[in-house]
Amino acid sequence: MTLQVLPYVEIRQQVIVFSDDSTHVPLAAQPDQGKVKQTSRNQRRARNFNKTQFFEAVHNMTRGSSSVPVQTLIATVLLSLAALAGNYFELAISFSVAFIFGSVAALLALQLLGLLPGLIVAAVAGAYTWFNWGHPYALLVMTLEILCVGLTMRRVNNLVLSDAAFWLVIGGPLVVTLYWIPLDLPLDSAAMIALKQSANGVMNASIATFIVVGLALSPIGRNHPKLSVSYTGVVFAVLMFLVTVVGAALIVLSSRDLFATERQKVSETLQLVLLLTREDLKQAIDDGSEGDDLQSALDRAAAKVDALIDSKTGVTVGILDPQGALVAQHGTLRSFEQQTVDAGEGMRRWEPQGDMAALQRTAAGRFVKYLPLDIDGAPYVIAAESAVAPMVAKLALSSRNDMFALAVIMLFSTLLVQVLSMMTTRTIRNLAQLSSRVSQAISAGDQSPPTFPKSNIQEYEMLSTSLREMSAQIARDFAVLSDLKDTLEKRVRLRTAQLKRLSQVASQTTNGVIITDVRGRIEWINDGLTRMTGFASDEVMGKTPASFLYGPKTNMKTVAELNAALALEQDFEAEILHYTRTGQEFWTEVSCSALHDYRGRVNGYMAVLTDVTELKESATKLERTLERLALALDAGHIGVWEWNIETDTTFWDDTVYDIFGVEPGTEINVDVWKNIVHVEDVSRNDQLLQLALDPNENVLEDEYRIHHKTRGERIVKSVSRVVFDDQKRPTRITGINFDVTEDRQTEIEIRELAEHTETVLNNIVDGIITIDLQGAILSFNTAAENIFGFREAEVAGRHFSVLLDGGNTEQLAALIQEYRGLSDADKRVAREIQGRRKSGADFPLEFAFAEIRRDGKKVFVGIARDITERKRIERMTKEFISTINHELRTPLTSIQGSLKLIDSGMIGPLPDKVKKMVSVSLRNSDRLRKLIDDMLDIDRMISGKMRFNMARHPLEPLLEQVISDNQGFANSHGIALSLTSDMPGVDIVVDRDRFVQIMSNFISNAIKFSDPDGKVQVTVAATDTDVTVHIIDEGCGIPEALHEQIFEQFFRVDSSDSSSIGGTGLGLSIAKAMAEQMNATVGLHSVVGEGSDFWIKLPL
Repeated sequence: MTLQVLPYVEIRQQVIVFSDDSTHVPLAAQPDQGKVKQTSRNQRRARNFNKTQFFEAVHNMTRGSSSVPVQTLIATVLLSLAALAGNYFELAISFSVAFIFGSVAALLALQLLGLLPGLIVAAVAGAYTWFNWGHPYALLVMTLEILCVGLTMRRVNNLVLSDAAFWLVIGGPLVVTLYWIPLDLPLDSAAMIALKQSANGVMNASIATFIVVGLALSPIGRNHPKLSVSYTGVVFAVLMFLVTVVGAALIVLSSRDLFATERQKVSETLQLVLLLTREDLKQAIDDGSEGDDLQSALDRAAAKVDALIDSKTGVTVGILDPQGALVAQHGTLRSFEQQTVDAGEGMRRWEPQGDMAALQRTAAGRFVKYLPLDIDGAPYVIAAESAVAPMVAKLALSSRNDMFALAVIMLFSTLLVQVLSMMTTRTIRNLAQLSSRVSQAISAGDQSPPTFPKSNIQEYEMLSTSLREMSAQIARDFAVLSDLKDTLEKRVRLRTAQLKRLSQVASQTTNGVIITDVRGRIEWINDGLTRMTGFASDEVMGKTPASFLYGPKTNMKTVAELNAALALEQDFEAEILHYTRTGQEFWTEVSCSALHDYRGRVNGYMAVLTDVTELKESATKLERTLERLALALDAGHIGVWEWNIETDTTFWDDTVYDIFGVEPGTEINVDVWKNIVHVEDVSRNDQLLQLALDPNENVLEDEYRIHHKTRGERIVKSVSRVVFDDQKRPTRITGINFDVTEDRQTEIEIRELAEHTETVLNNIVDGIITIDLQGAILSFNTAAENIFGFREAEVAGRHFSVLLDGGNTEQLAALIQEYRGLSDADKRVAREIQGRRKSGADFPLEFAFAEIRRDGKKVFVGIARDITERKRIERMTKEFISTINHELRTPLTSIQGSLKLIDSGMIGPLPDKVKKMVSVSLRNSDRLRKLIDDMLDIDRMISGKMRFNMARHPLEPLLEQVISDNQGFANSHGIALSLTSDMPGVDIVVDRDRFVQIMSNFISNAIKFSDPDGKVQVTVAATDTDVTVHIIDEGCGIPEALHEQIFEQFFRVDSSDSSSIGGTGLGLSIAKAMAEQMNATVGLHSVVGEGSDFWIKLPL
């Protein structure tokens, strides 16, 4: 493939592809035919050629292959640095006007690397101008230049012409507009800058072209024929380089001379003004009156100077005192505030500060010069300023004319150089065209081909003579080849007909056929392969099968074996997983063989692919089915056996041997089998076998007992099928055996459990009723019959409401709805409802039910309990409590008061015997009163009448109160009662009085059951969520067996000493009930002989 990267510079690049082993394999290379111009096809290729490929070719010629993106990045960075250097080392013309060379690097990047790198380098170079000149317009124009030139070169393959076209059509007008309007420069200055930048751009394009030509003519180009340069290209590049560079150099020298001349004139003018002003100023001061100041003297002196020299020079004069302060000025002196004053220094240029373009800052600048002045012995300084703008305008006019001349010269030079280069190479082009016509004439069999003309130019004549001799020899050779061609054509036609028939056969077959060269590159495929894979012939031509048929699951070991066999010229067959165009997997059976030419040498390979995907999938399914079957047999301990009736041979697998307890490998026959089977089951099995031998009854299923040598008697189930031949004669029996001993034992246990459950249900005192979701009664046990008076047959299928007061069907629905909304704990709580007996009598009923599944359906099981008797007892209890409260408590209070009065001795002294009797009576009355209070508390709790005033209280004061209340009782028993000092500062939510009552009960019990001189200690342990109060004594302790009963009503640990210790047996049960009402829990930890620990845990 031939590529033009600049006018008449050709780069011949081989087409490179990558094989499986990542080596470069040349497939086609264009021979160098000595053409001067490119054909239209090659020109199109050149325009579409990726510049990165050019860089890769050049880089590989010098260093070998490497990563193109990395090398491109490095080249872009280096060219960016070169662009910065080109703009930094500028070629100054005049004020803020200079030739810069950054676009040379950008144009090189465009040519060698591509459009994007070229834009990057241009942006870097333009960024420098933004920083240096104070405006971004040069960045915009430079980037736009690279973009437009890059796009233009796709049609006009000439860098200089493309760049000149850009500046003529877009760049020049754009620069005039940007510098005239946004930067507010005069139109003539903007036009001068546009001409300068246009000339600068074309000159840089010529330099870039010259560099590329130099690269082609360097040792790199000579050592590598892939990079060739035409003579025309060399002439064009050299002439354009000379014209543009020499022209630019002349303009620079001329402008610099003019600049130096004009600067010298300004300096001389300022020096003259300073000298005259100083003389006139001294004279004016000497002649002036004493009232005159420096300003008046300066004005008179300046007036004389203006009249003497020229009043239109625009020179400003000022006087600075020894401290550098301005004391007088004629006009406006602008530069002294921003500069140090040095009277001995030559002329300097001052520019204003601020954000403005460089040209604007220069135009606003001033030339300034100083001269010492002695006034009354004080060192003053005279300063003279002159505007830079007139000089800038004059230089701009001169530069504009020079630039215009340079632009015209470049334009005509470009056309002239193009014409001269074409004329210089016309002779060579004529020879090339004549060579082409001679070749065409010889190919057409013309016996008189065109002859090469003679010339007086020696070089041309030598080349023409060589071509004449070559064409004559080629004509003779071609005549010989024509005879051979006719013979070969006959053979080819015959071979083509044979191949056509073979191709038709290969195309119509369902198999895929691939023919490759010796390197494995595909030369032909049939339609069958296209149908199989979805790849068309033109898509895979020249590729290896591995590049499009293999995938992640392809077995590369098999592929390696195939390649090894082909390398040894051996045929090979294997199954390989391939992939279609859409990525679908399919299995093929591949048969590969080598192809040989007429000399017996291998000239290619042929592979035939047969799609075996369905066979592979069927085999895989069968294999998986067998695996699952084997797993099921193994998991279920199922043995497989077969009896061949014709040969009387039996096969058992290992599981059958294990089931029967026979050593694996033992020869099995009927006698061996009957010796294992229980004698009572043999005859029945024989009868079933005779039935199974009937073709209409070919399935045998039986259970029989066997004697296992290690497991004893077992039950084996056998399921088998008889196989018949075409004559309906039984040939073999295949079956399975599995041990069902445990299953049968489980069935017996389940049956017995069912009988037990039925007996329990029929004898339980509570009625058990099963109801479906619609409320229909499903079952009714004996207790339910006794409670309701119905027999099960009378209520089966009827709605449950027949058992309720009023027969309301909605009541059951409400109960079910309420049940489903309860928590698991609340669902277990029974509810009191009104039931109705068969007689019509209503009665109180406690009913609880639960939702279960039976036969896959949801049902409700209800438990009904007749609580008529309990309600009667509760009513009697309430009446008894009421009687105690009113009939016993009031008289008991009077009796206690009288006994205390007698015991106090207020009615007189009592005999000891009587006094002892009174004391006993007082103690018994206290116990009776305590019993009555406890019974009333229990009644209030049961009836829900006990009220709890819950509030937040600090724990420590409550415990101190409890200790204080029980301290006297502890002292009377000789017990040391104490509260722990390590008290957490927590608050609890309790009923204050009830909490004190609970603690007092625990403490009084601990005191009563402690030995004299013992200790009772109250400790507290707190966590983040709760606090626990412990009452620890050193008493006799409580057996562990009694811990569950200790909080029950009327329970006493030891009733034998109840008279000496006292108590009703209700205190702990009341304490527990009160604690639960306050969301607290109570408990006990006790060891006999060591003491007890009663505790209460309250949430925080």
